[in-house]
Amino acid sequence: MRVSAAVRTGVGLVLVIGLGALTLYYYRSSGAVPPARGTVIPASGQKTRPVMLYYGDPNASRLVAEGREVLFGSDRVATLKSLVNELLRGSQRGNRSLFSADCRVRSIFLTAGGTLTIDFRGSPFPAEASETACKLGVDSMLRVQRELFPEIQRVMLLVDGRPISEVERRLSLPLELTPSEWPDAGIDVTGTS
Repeated sequence: MRVSAAVRTGVGLVLVIGLGALTLYYYRSSGAVPPARGTVIPASGQKTRPVMLYYGDPNASRLVAEGREVLFGSDRVATLKSLVNELLRGSQRGNRSLFSADCRVRSIFLTAGGTLTIDFRGSPFPAEASETACKLGVDSMLRVQRELFPEIQRVMLLVDGRPISEVERRLSLPLELTPSEWPDAGIDVTGTS
C-alpha cells in the first residue's frame, strides 16, 4: 500500500506536536526548568567546565574576557575543537566577535610533541577586519589554549590547508607560533563581562 506524501507529512507533524506537548507537560508537572537557549547539554561521559573566552571590545582594540560553560571530555582534540567552536560562535554578552560568521573548523590535530594545528574552512576573519582585530582574534584563540593546555608548545593556524599568513595578508605570522611569538604583546585584556 502506498502512502501519499501529504499523509506522511501530516503524520510527521502530529508526532512533532505530540512530542512538544509531552515535553511541555513534563516540565510543567515536574517543576523542572527547561534549559535556556544556547545551553550546552553534555552527552554521557562528558562534563562542562567554566572557562574564560576572549572577544573584542566595541573598537576591537583590546580583548574582553567572558565566562562560558564548555564541554570537556577525555578526548583532548574534541575538547580543543569545542573551545574553538565556542570562540567562533561569538559573544553571548554583546562583545565584538573577532571571527567571520561563516568560518568553521575543518580539522584540529594535536601531536605528542605539543604542536596544535587548527585548520579553518574559509577565512577566520571578516574582510573588513583590521590587522589589530585579526591579531586580537589569533590572541584570543591562543590565550584560551595556553591557559587550559600548558603542554601545547607550538600552534599552526591553517586556512583550507594553507598557512594563515598566505591567505590573510593582513597577518605576518610564522608557520608555527611558539609562546614567545604569540601576538599578545601589548594587548590589554579588560575585566570579565
